[in-house]
Amino acid sequence: MTRIAGSLRITDSLVLDNLDALSELAEVGGDLVVQGNEAVTGLAGLGSLTSLGGDLLISDNTLLGSALDLYALGSIGGKLTVQNNPVLANLDGLSQLTSIGEDLEVLGNELLSDMEGLSGIASVPASLILNGNAILDDLNGLKNIAAIGDDLVITENASLQRLDGLSGIEAIGGSLVVKGNEALTTLAGLNQIASIGDTMDIGNNPVLPQCRAEELRDNIGVDNVGCQILIYNNQKFCPRIGP
Repeated sequence: MTRIAGSLRITDSLVLDNLDALSELAEVGGDLVVQGNEAVTGLAGLGSLTSLGGDLLISDNTLLGSALDLYALGSIGGKLTVQNNPVLANLDGLSQLTSIGEDLEVLGNELLSDMEGLSGIASVPASLILNGNAILDDLNGLKNIAAIGDDLVITENASLQRLDGLSGIEAIGGSLVVKGNEALTTLAGLNQIASIGDTMDIGNNPVLPQCRAEELRDNIGVDNVGCQILIYNNQKFCPRIGP
């Protein structure tokens, strides 16, 4: 079998540990859902998949580690969600992906440290959401993204110190939300943004100097922010830059 016209769901299995039976599958017309599997350690059985018409959801797979192994996948018609995979260490298996049709969401992956597997993506038509990835400290894998169609949301990533990997983004169609990142010290990676279509919301980042958020606001220009500007509960002390 090389093609499935509809969706493929691989969910809630206690014993399935590989997807080798799907090794010839090249195309799925609908969604691909790999969710809630207790024994799956990798997705090598889907290594021939080149295109997906709908969403890709990889969620709540207890033993899914670094072997996403979707190295042939070039396009996703819908959104990409990688969520609550407790031992997932990287996204390298998505390195051939160049196009997604909707949101890009990376949520609650406790051991995910970087985004390198997503370096082929140049734009996100809907929202880019990074939330609750406890040891994520490097966004360089997102360096080729130039535009966000809807919201850019970076929240509660406890180890994230810098946003340098977002330095290619020039426009955000929706809101910019940077909240609750305990280690974030700078917003320098956002300096190329020229416009925000909706709200700018930067708050509750305890070691991010408040003045850095204000500098970003001034750099973008209040007239280039479509709705309200919220800057609050960041570090009050503003360190001096330069000699």
